[in-house]
Amino acid sequence: MSHEFQSTLYRTSRDMCDAIAFEWMMAGGLNNPDDIDAIAPLGAQHQAEECIEGWGLLRQIEGTERRDGEGDLTWLEVRDSSAAEVLDAFERFFAGRPDRKTIEQA
Repeated sequence: MSHEFQSTLYRTSRDMCDAIAFEWMMAGGLNNPDDIDAIAPLGAQHQAEECIEGWGLLRQIEGTERRDGEGDLTWLEVRDSSAAEVLDAFERFFAGRPDRKTIEQA
């Protein structure tokens, strides 16, 4: 399985989930660190849940039948990932605040 997000391939599921969290929190470049400070009190779990729901990461992908025959795989499962890994990525985002590092490097 591939670890693809926004037409970019990642070496690991962790790298892909970190990219998902970063992109969600940065809102495609619309948010700056002050914006993120304002929503940070909502926490990693809230942001992860909003992202998963908003982007449909748990929607089933037609034609990707599970091995046990119990329906189709989700978007995350097709990429060998899970909601728990997305939550972990949001926790890493809040712990390390890569948005601040991006601004500092500019």
